[in-house]
Amino acid sequence: MDAAELRALLKKPEWHDIELKKAENKFPDEAISTICAYANSGGGYLILGVDEKQLPEISGITDVDTVQNDAINVLKDTQKFNVPITYDQPHLIDIDDKKVIVIPIQDSLRQQKPVKVYLKLKGKKDKSWVAYLRKGACDVIANDNEITRMMIDSGLTSPTDHLLDVDVETCFEPNTLKWYRRVFESRHQQKHFELSHVEFLDALGLIREQDDELKPTVASILMFGTEKYVRQILPRFTLDVYWHHFDLDDDTEGERWNDRRTYDCNLFDTWRQLAERFMYYAEQPFQIDETNLQRNNEPPDYIGFREAAVNVLIHQDYSDKSRAASIHFYKNASIYKNSGDSLIEVDRLGKGDSDSRNPLIMQTFHRIGLSDTAGSGIKAIYQNWQQLDRPIPEVINDKAHKFFQITLGKRAEVSKLQEQFMQRMGVHLSQTQAKVFAASLLQPLTAESLSNAFDLPMSDVYPALDHLNRQGLLISSPEGYQAQEHFREPLSEWAIPLEVIKQDQESDQATEKVTKLPQYNQVSSDQVVSVLARLNKKQQLVISGLDGEMKGSELLQVLGQTHKTYFKNKQLQPVIDLGLVAEKYPDTPRHPDQAYFLTHLGQAVKNLINES
Repeated sequence: MDAAELRALLKKPEWHDIELKKAENKFPDEAISTICAYANSGGGYLILGVDEKQLPEISGITDVDTVQNDAINVLKDTQKFNVPITYDQPHLIDIDDKKVIVIPIQDSLRQQKPVKVYLKLKGKKDKSWVAYLRKGACDVIANDNEITRMMIDSGLTSPTDHLLDVDVETCFEPNTLKWYRRVFESRHQQKHFELSHVEFLDALGLIREQDDELKPTVASILMFGTEKYVRQILPRFTLDVYWHHFDLDDDTEGERWNDRRTYDCNLFDTWRQLAERFMYYAEQPFQIDETNLQRNNEPPDYIGFREAAVNVLIHQDYSDKSRAASIHFYKNASIYKNSGDSLIEVDRLGKGDSDSRNPLIMQTFHRIGLSDTAGSGIKAIYQNWQQLDRPIPEVINDKAHKFFQITLGKRAEVSKLQEQFMQRMGVHLSQTQAKVFAASLLQPLTAESLSNAFDLPMSDVYPALDHLNRQGLLISSPEGYQAQEHFREPLSEWAIPLEVIKQDQESDQATEKVTKLPQYNQVSSDQVVSVLARLNKKQQLVISGLDGEMKGSELLQVLGQTHKTYFKNKQLQPVIDLGLVAEKYPDTPRHPDQAYFLTHLGQAVKNLINES
């Protein structure tokens, strides 16, 4: 962080990841609660030497050594915090002839939470261990429920694994078990007619022996229990679902919904009733075959709905006795909101990573195909929405307020790439077809290389190539598919560089990756000098550090930075706007595999930076 970046931050009000403290000649004691709150709530910046009451003037630090040493001593004090605080190297910044210290505090590992600090609260005689959370721009003491949820998330205990002292012969809904066993046996070709329901649940590990008696787990009651027992362990709705007959952003003047269904039955009955209602409201009515849970006439967004709805049922926080999970269906979108934040980071969602809050529930759903293991449920949503040319799902993972939300936009998103090809050639292409054609403008490509580069299944690539071929846009050769020659030069500015993995045919081992950059017109030295003069030091470092094709996380690591949003807005986006850096997926900025590379102009600027 430099003075320009800090000045830009100070123009904004304090928010959840920025805290300003005066700290003229000593470390402020009140900043200790902020450190604890950041460690529990996703991290943030502690800025010392700025009095918010004097803004835009900078108060500054008069005794830098004392303040910095005191700050580091506090961060390392194992008697003050119950676990070590993770932080990055403090930055000393000169701004308006004043000294300011910026300390990036990292989010603690969930296994270390709740992070607590030993201090004396106002009105109390003695010191005590207290956990803080960051909510908005405030440090708030965590209540008992919030501490319990953090402890559960840390893996110390799982409430759905606990045993209940109830009769296993009477606590389960027989019709739910019959349905589950029918689907299970059809998928696994296993017959368990000789087993009773209790024996079947025992075989799945959902009931266990304790003191010479079989006891049901909380998970088994949640999934198969009668309404009576489900309500005993979950005194709230399992799911609250709304159907709205207007768009998400419409001003409806207080109009709320035209249909609402609340569910307080077990999870599998909740799923069956929800799926039936989804079929009812689908634009094209359909049915589900209970042996495979899908049909050929299902609507195109059924997979996204199924995975998002099942994700809500599996991963919600069942230790939260007050907040029900909810789903809102709008004409143009659907929102799935869960109590309990995701145990994995947002940037890992959709990539197959998994860390389940309720493993027994996840495994039981997975056994009948209603949940893919290894986090593939979210990945299936991303893939389904990509195939439908719909907006990338929007995800909110609020660690402080403990909730997770995913929004799925319904209407197809027409990218700039698709618009250009429609205007220039008069053809309508899907997003996949447009990307494949744009890549083929540079060189011949095989279906395998396209599949690897765009992370698309071959079942998507071949239909796209076939469509482009039948439209007369591609020609095929032994080297692969390439755009017709008369398209290459006029459309070269829309060409997409492609990382092609060449295979050694004899050893069948991969060789080096070759990144093809788009061909731009040559630029003059005056243009290069002019553009370089418009870059600040941090932006120049981005250009210098970008080597080949790199993801944002890789760039952050190379540059030694951690604040993703600030880096994107203040350093990366400006060089993209100047035409120095291009995105691998320009039409889907939040694509899970988004990466960046230097344009011809960017490479020329980098050469000049290195020479100087």
